[in-house]
Amino acid sequence: MNNEKEISNDQDIAEHFNNYFINAPRILTENIKQPTINISCMNKLYKNSIFLEPPTEDEVLKILSSFKNSSPGYDDINIKVLKAVKDVIISPLTHICKILLDTGIFPDQCKIAKVVPIFKKGEANKVCNYRPVSVLPAISKILERLMYNRLIKFIDHFNIIKSNQFGFRKNYSTSLAINSFVDHFHKTIEKDQYMISLFIDLSRAFDTISHEILFNKLYIYGIRGLALDWIKNYLQNRKQFVIYKNAKSSLRNNLMGVPQGSILGPLLFILYVNDLPNVSSKLTFTQYADDTSI
Repeated sequence: MNNEKEISNDQDIAEHFNNYFINAPRILTENIKQPTINISCMNKLYKNSIFLEPPTEDEVLKILSSFKNSSPGYDDINIKVLKAVKDVIISPLTHICKILLDTGIFPDQCKIAKVVPIFKKGEANKVCNYRPVSVLPAISKILERLMYNRLIKFIDHFNIIKSNQFGFRKNYSTSLAINSFVDHFHKTIEKDQYMISLFIDLSRAFDTISHEILFNKLYIYGIRGLALDWIKNYLQNRKQFVIYKNAKSSLRNNLMGVPQGSILGPLLFILYVNDLPNVSSKLTFTQYADDTSI
């Protein structure tokens, strides 16, 4: 549906999906009233800065071997093909990855996302009931995993992510998040106290991330220098098109958020909301990515 007018042509539907996925986050953020005071919850500057270790052939080979044989990105290069010729390409591929980490560059050709609309709920003929999932090039996934490995090693070493965040973390789960919440509830009852909870589900959480705010927070956490330059390059100048049945939309610039379906996106998001519990020491927070209970 387009302004209550039904669209039946597959090409028009693909274009409408792409326009919606690009414009909806921008419209949403524009309608949010901006605060008149500084509400930053970042309470300290981390002294340590991340160091990007150069990748080795063993690391790149392990990453490549760990990927499942999934659908190819816009370039039609399949992970299965790369695995089949891994012994031949591993040396030049590692060399290329090293250069890109050393220079803080993420290639523009790896920033093109093939977006597939995934139905969530409600009426199937309304674009607002679909979420965009990005299918990224195979080489993009390798580069993302290399950066992810370095970020998570640094983050875990300095305990940057708060213990109340249960989303997209090793050895954490929804079950542990629920247990944490229920445990707090039981302790409150045992003390003969009352408990009031506020449950928050952010709309278009990944799509509406402000790059400027994200970069400032990453710098505070110690993700600086080449690592920050690389992440800035990774997020800037991204493009996408939508595939609907056999139709392909035009290519559009995506200036906001982090790509859903990416490797780095979830980690960048939980770093983005990591300072939320700093709002008050009197409140208890349980977070699972963008789902939060206070």
